[in-house]
Amino acid sequence: MKTLIEGKRGITLIALVITIIVLLILAGVSIAKVTGDNGILNQAQNAKDVTQRSQWEEQIDMAIIDAVIKNRNPTIDDVIEELKNEHIIDSEDQVNKQTGEITTNEPEYIIVGKLDDYLKGITADVIANAEDKSEFYGAIVNNYTCENSAGVNNWKIFYADDSNIYLIADDYIHKDYCPNSANNTIYDNGNGYKLSMNNVIKDYQGSQDITDERIKALNNDYFNVKGYSSTNNNMKAVAYMLDTDVWSVFAGDKAEYAIGGPTIEMLIKSYDEKYNGELETEAINEKGYSLRDSSNSSWSNFINNSNVTADSLYVIESNEKAGAMWLSRPTAERTTYVLSAEHSVDFFVYRGMYSTNYIGFRPLVCLNSNVELEKNDDGSYSIK
Repeated sequence: MKTLIEGKRGITLIALVITIIVLLILAGVSIAKVTGDNGILNQAQNAKDVTQRSQWEEQIDMAIIDAVIKNRNPTIDDVIEELKNEHIIDSEDQVNKQTGEITTNEPEYIIVGKLDDYLKGITADVIANAEDKSEFYGAIVNNYTCENSAGVNNWKIFYADDSNIYLIADDYIHKDYCPNSANNTIYDNGNGYKLSMNNVIKDYQGSQDITDERIKALNNDYFNVKGYSSTNNNMKAVAYMLDTDVWSVFAGDKAEYAIGGPTIEMLIKSYDEKYNGELETEAINEKGYSLRDSSNSSWSNFINNSNVTADSLYVIESNEKAGAMWLSRPTAERTTYVLSAEHSVDFFVYRGMYSTNYIGFRPLVCLNSNVELEKNDDGSYSIK
């Protein structure tokens, strides 16, 4: 017998399911608000990060003020010392002196922009003492200008000593931009880039025309160590290449001087430092220099191409314009031969007569000793 109890109703299954679904939706929304990308937990962590970063930035500002008070015109090293005193950093390695980035102590943050006024650019001694020269040698310096800038596509870092950075034209210059001597013109062998010194040597007497001590130092073994002198035609050609007055059209406001091309001593130093090579050169008589590499115990008049690494900083791969670069140095082989960096199956450094018809010029610039560079995102450099 069925009994009907009036006035009481039960929860239906459908209502229960709906209730559970609603609760799950509400729970999901709540969890998302707590743990989602814009959830409460992330917002709290972000707020904590902002607060901690702001605290570090305030402490850095105070450290800079202390450095100014103590030193009036503080260097970046003075500021670093105050950062250490305030326990913002423990070591100067936590400051990148090139970018100004500060990596703080724990909690660790990277702070940028605070040291922009104290950044030291890349100076000659920084490059000269760098363990890895490949970061610098061959890199483009993109804002060097001079009277004949139109004649050079790009300037590249060729070498650096403790005082100066040296740039080289990245390609051969056209005769329209190649300077003449006082009374004679450079000789064009047909395409505007293969240039010889048949005519210009008539304005020079030899080594006695090279009087600038800075220029003599570029051929230190010949002039200063051995004390050689010469009136040979190859030395007259070198005197033209080392005539800073003639080549001043490539010496802009940021340069001490320009010459017609690197010396063999500088080329070998640059190559050996970049590739940890074992090339050598020595002035062996008044006629000029001899050469050798690690495969030879005796001096020679060339360096074999098989013993070097191909690099367009030293030898341009294409011989469309010219087949070699004149070097500002005579060879000891003959009184008419001048050294060149060669595009050849056989040779890296070779020699040619001053009248040779396939060699071109790549001017070399010595930047002022106070020039500083800064690295760009693309790996090139700019003069600050």
